[in-house]
Amino acid sequence: MTRHARRLVLVLVRFQNAVDALHERWAETASCERAFDGGEFSGPAIERALAQDRDRLARRFGFAGEDVALEVARHMHALTGQPWWMYEPHAPVPLP
Repeated sequence: MTRHARRLVLVLVRFQNAVDALHERWAETASCERAFDGGEFSGPAIERALAQDRDRLARRFGFAGEDVALEVARHMHALTGQPWWMYEPHAPVPLP
């Protein structure tokens, strides 16, 4: 792996960690709101706010948006589930 590819992978890992932390924070908000109205009114608003925050995070990490970050991860042969994985020639290796 070249030095630049490794650096990009590390940026993608930091981005995924930030997205995971963002999901945890919004999950707390969503659970509080569901206790109030069952998620009927606040659910779509929370999902929109979460999507906007993910895009903001992607821009902070140097990507045009979340979809671009996910496309870069796909081209780097990384799975974008939780956790992200990078495929080596012989076996999948978890990223740090």
